[in-house]
Amino acid sequence: MDLDVDIENEKIKEIEKIKKTYDDKEANFYIYILKNSKEDVVKKYSNATSYSNFFFCQKGPKYAWCSEAEVLIDRGYPKVKDVLDKMFEWLKDLKWPGAERIAVFLLSLPKEELHNQYNTAMECAKKNKDLEWEYFLKEIFEKGNYI
Repeated sequence: MDLDVDIENEKIKEIEKIKKTYDDKEANFYIYILKNSKEDVVKKYSNATSYSNFFFCQKGPKYAWCSEAEVLIDRGYPKVKDVLDKMFEWLKDLKWPGAERIAVFLLSLPKEELHNQYNTAMECAKKNKDLEWEYFLKEIFEKGNYI
């Protein structure tokens, strides 16, 4: 019973923090995530035209990233073509919430699109000397013979 109270108190604290940190639109989204299931979040936001794809690209707290990833995945290709580079950036760390689901989604892209986006991401990783990102990109796309 005390655990339930502690969890509820933590949610209340997080909601207050969100209200102080983000604008109303963002705050409403993050609070909705705290109060609802991932499925409900996807249902509500996948077709919400007042929210651009960029809104769902790791802008807020990490606990929101998994839901953000699911919204983008549900929107699907080609609707999310404008943020494919951001989705590849999600793979900088496969422990990040939503990263594995993003990787699976990216593997479903048309081969030419996947190849172009992969090359751009790999160039960026090398330019920034981000060895971990390079490693993850190779593990996901090269070793699986997707590129």
